[in-house]
Parts: sequence; structure tokens; C-alpha cells
Amino acid sequence: MLEGLAQPFTHYSRESSPAGKKISVISATTGMPGVTNLLLFPFEAVNNVNAIRTAHKVRDRESMIDATIRTISVPFMVGNGLGVSFDMLTEIHLLTPHAFAAVSLGGSIAGMVICVLELIIESLSLIQVQLFSKQINKNLLEESSNILKKPIEEQHKFLLKVGMKLHDNKEAYTEIFGEKIYEEFLFGVQKQLADVANGKPIETAINESQALLVGLTLSFIQSKYLQLTPNDQAEITESIQKQFPECTEEERRSKINEAKKDLLIGRKSMLSRRVSTWLAQDLEEGILPILKDLTSSSPDQLKKGLSKAETLINQIHMQNDKKTLIHSVGIACLVILLIALTCSTCGVSAIAVISLYSIGFTLALARFILYKGLLKSKTWEIHWEKVPPKWCVAISNFMWGAQKVEPKKIKRVKIESPHNYLDRHHQWKKLDRRIQAYI
Repeated sequence: MLEGLAQPFTHYSRESSPAGKKISVISATTGMPGVTNLLLFPFEAVNNVNAIRTAHKVRDRESMIDATIRTISVPFMVGNGLGVSFDMLTEIHLLTPHAFAAVSLGGSIAGMVICVLELIIESLSLIQVQLFSKQINKNLLEESSNILKKPIEEQHKFLLKVGMKLHDNKEAYTEIFGEKIYEEFLFGVQKQLADVANGKPIETAINESQALLVGLTLSFIQSKYLQLTPNDQAEITESIQKQFPECTEEERRSKINEAKKDLLIGRKSMLSRRVSTWLAQDLEEGILPILKDLTSSSPDQLKKGLSKAETLINQIHMQNDKKTLIHSVGIACLVILLIALTCSTCGVSAIAVISLYSIGFTLALARFILYKGLLKSKTWEIHWEKVPPKWCVAISNFMWGAQKVEPKKIKRVKIESPHNYLDRHHQWKKLDRRIQAYI
């Protein structure tokens, strides 16, 4: 039943994204109201225009939408920065309270618009992550991990769920594997159910269904984000031939290869948005060998493939959960800031507004730490050394110099083989003194 898992990928393009090529992913920070917008808006405008251009080149529609929304927010950054600046000058009595009331109100409204636009970006990103969770069969894979320890009724339900997953996603799996292999998968699951109903041991059917479910999940990721199908390649070739009819064959071939690389970069960028950049690289390198192991007739090789797949899928689920947490914190931050801005324009008490701002900016800081320190980690442990921005590290190194701490080494002690207790005791005392001196 599993022989067809790797077959569709034998004729796929094996080109990968070029090393060192920057992949557009979500931002570490959310756009927020504040006086710093007056300093940041030129850089934001340039970065967003470059991001739109790059996303268009690699056909990364999701990154293009994000960059376009952030470009729209640039004028509002200016308005909000001016409004906050006038508010600050009013507070220190450099301006009369009513002289620039319209500018202050306009700044608050501009801040609300920024929050709404960023809220759209965070919400879209969260929807993408949740949809990806369903596409990779997250709940069913988690259920399968200890299925053999559950009652026999639960095991029967699991086999039925695998069959329903195949049946409900016929169009997607047919596109990946073709009609013939898809029918073989469906027939294999139906045969397993019939064999179990006739009294055959269920363990073998469970193991094969687990391998099939893992293979379907990894095949989906491979085909959607990490490979070019023959149809993709044919479409690129046809497009280049129409755009450059007078080019030589060598020039046309070069443009086709460049277009293939760009498309692969765009797709890998989409995968990075759903897991992370480092895990997208691990998936690119690891999926095809695992699929090959899963199609092996050797039980040991199949077990090895399942073990590798379990590790990789656990990482996918972990990163998926981290992304969900990061975007949820971002949404909560923006909603609270939006409420604070609304309250400030409606005359709510200053204490309440300041409290809301404090909570909002604390959540913004938490999101930044989670993105920089947790998302790049392979566990749930925050790597604090990765949290400081690069410009902070650069300033620190410039002012105080890069601190390189080299661990001390214990001097090697040669222990000879004395023939009597006193000599042996003397050797161990000598070693103990050196260790204590090191400590």
C-alpha cells in the first residue's frame, strides 16, 4: 500500500533555493503608535517597497499582501508621530492645549488605523497557521502516537478516520499522486478495515495506516512548498517563451532556470511563515529520504523512517504551536492598544488609558521576545542571547568590544599505575588538588 508514496517525486525538479538567499517571513515586531514613527517611517517605506518587489519576483502572494498593507500604513505613521509629538509638547507646556487639538485627534485616529492594519496582518498570519495545522493532519497525527495503547474501539475509529481523510481530500491527493496511486491508497485502507473486521490482528493495519498518514502529510508539504511539479515547469517554460521569443536557446534556458529558483524561493517563504526558516530548511533536506524509507519493504527501514518522521513532525507541530502563540499575543496587543487609543479620544480617565497602554506595550515586548528567542529555538526554551536586536549588539561591541569568554581547561594529569597503596593515594591527592584549584 505504501509503495506509491515516493513515486510522484522521482521526476520532480530537485532544485533548491540558493544558499544565502533571504526569504521573506513575518516581522519580529508589530507596527504600533508612537513618536518613534517619525524616525522609522522612511526606513519602513523603503523596506516595504523592496519587499513588494521581491515578493512579486518570487510569486509570494502572502508576503506581498503584508508588505502592501504596511506600505499603506506609512502615511498614518507620519500622522500618528506628529500627533504624539504635539501631545508631548502640550504636556510640558510648550504648546497651548487647544492650538493643535485637531492634530492631536488626527494622530490618535492615525494610530487606530495603524493598529487595524497590523491587526489584519496578524489575523491573516494566524489563519494561515491554523489552516496549515489542518492540512498537515495535526490532530490525527497526535492521536496516532499512542493509538496502540488505547481500547480496540478507538483503534477501529482511527482506521476509519484515516480512510475518511483520504476520501475527503481526494482532489488534493489526486493532484499529488495521480488517480492510480490514490485509488491504491484508498483500496489499501478499505482492505485493512475488512481484514480487521474478519478477525485479523489490528496492529499491522495500525502501523501501515500510521506510515500512510505520515507519508501523506510529508508528501503534501513536499509537493506544495518544496518542489516544482511538471505542470509548474511547463507553465514557466511557456511563459518565458512568450515573454522572450527572440532570445537564443541558451539565454532562454538561463531565464527558465532563474524563474524556477525564484518560484521555489517563494514557496519556501510560504512554508517559513507557517513553521520557521530553520525548520523549512530541515524539511527540504529530510522529507525525501524519509519517504524513501517509508516505501521500503524492510521492516527495520520502515521503522527507521517512522522514527525520523515522528521527530520531524513533532518539530512541525511545536513550531506551529509557537506561531499560533506569537500571533495570538500580537492580536491581543493590538486590540488593547486600539482600545487605549479609543479611550484617549473619548475622555476616559488618564489612569485607565495609561494602564491600557502599559499592558499593550508589555504584550508587544513579549511578542518580540517570543519571536526572536523562542521561534528560533528547537525546544520551548527561550534563547535570550538571540533576543537583542543586531543594532544593539553592534553598538555594544563598538563601545565595550566583543566579549569572548573561553572556558578554562583542566590540565591533563597522567595517572600512573603505582604498585602500592601509598603511591596510588599520592596520585589521587595530586589530581584532587588541581581540580579544586580549577573550581
